Amino acid sequence: MKKNITFLFGLVFIIIVKSQVIDYNFTNTENKLKYQLLLNNDGSSEWKMIVNAKGDSINSNDFSKSLFKKGNEYYFLEKTLTRRVAIIDKSELVWDISSNEKTSILGYECLTATTLFRGRNYKAYYVKNILPNSGPWKFSRLDGIILKVESDDGLYNFEATRILMDKKEFKTQNFDFFLKENSFLTWEEFENFYINDTKNFIKEQKCNCKDDGKNILKITKIEKIYPELHESGIIY
Repeated sequence: MKKNITFLFGLVFIIIVKSQVIDYNFTNTENKLKYQLLLNNDGSSEWKMIVNAKGDSINSNDFSKSLFKKGNEYYFLEKTLTRRVAIIDKSELVWDISSNEKTSILGYECLTATTLFRGRNYKAYYVKNILPNSGPWKFSRLDGIILKVESDDGLYNFEATRILMDKKEFKTQNFDFFLKENSFLTWEEFENFYINDTKNFIKEQKCNCKDDGKNILKITKIEKIYPELHESGIIY
């Protein structure tokens, strides 16, 4: 069944549909950015930044700001202190479903679920059975589309701002190009590379002088790959 939205004398009648584009705001402690989730009927998707923290629009062919999902795998680029790395990551989210709590987002009644993912606890708000199983960033594996996710420490928030009914779709050729242009590390390989890259960077910065022991390197990151670096910071 298709879904159309009709406005009549201030009333909104909602009929279920297969939408293909969802706009989201993403906020953290420092920035507010705009993203789009482009959905394909087979469940594949592209999560892409469309406006950066400065308010500038992102070139549609800049895949460094995209995260592609196909099946249960994600393909994307990630930065370390010294380079950018291509990664293939498998979804490992396990959700606890709330049977009582419900809320309304964009006129949809949303159910809630919670999960622990790579060092942070999250609550998700999702709508059952109206779109492919997907959501913002790496959040999926619920029975429907996730419209909002918030970390319980208040540092990260994803929230849908509108669902578009146009014909824009996930473009298979973009994903194929991204695969062709990159060599990928697994997430486990990337974790090791990230930690070693950080340690090598710190080692190179030390000078055996009076300033050693007075510097702190701290990087806030949504995934806590190197907890000491992301939480208290590393003194060097």
